[in-house]
Amino acid sequence: MAKLEERRARWNLLRVCRQVYVETAMMAYTTIPFCFISINDIRRYLKTLRLQHVHTIHFGALPSQMTMGPLDNACARFLRANTLRALQKVKITLHMLISMHPAEKVAELASVKLMVEAYLPGKEIEVCEGTQGENLRYWKEL
Repeated sequence: MAKLEERRARWNLLRVCRQVYVETAMMAYTTIPFCFISINDIRRYLKTLRLQHVHTIHFGALPSQMTMGPLDNACARFLRANTLRALQKVKITLHMLISMHPAEKVAELASVKLMVEAYLPGKEIEVCEGTQGENLRYWKEL
């Protein structure tokens, strides 16, 4: 009788451990923003990570990278990826030239935001101006 109870106790412990794993395995993907230095870095991870569970992505890009040009364009691949099913928020930091006129910067930010919203409807999209150094400081704070 004691052996039967001991087996049941072991089995119950295994079920509890399995349930804890099931409930927490994807927690990192849903609670921590995935940050990439550039949009090109996302391309490497679209197939390797479980990006279908990621809720927030933050990346930096040059304005020239945020165009929907050829299909091999990193931006096009990112926006057309079917693996981003749980995505809720995208933050893009555009690295603009210092010499750009302020009105041009505002227009560029608005243009990129409109394009991304068209490909990711219903998602929270934030586009801001910044430098790679600012991005790195932000990521270290997370």
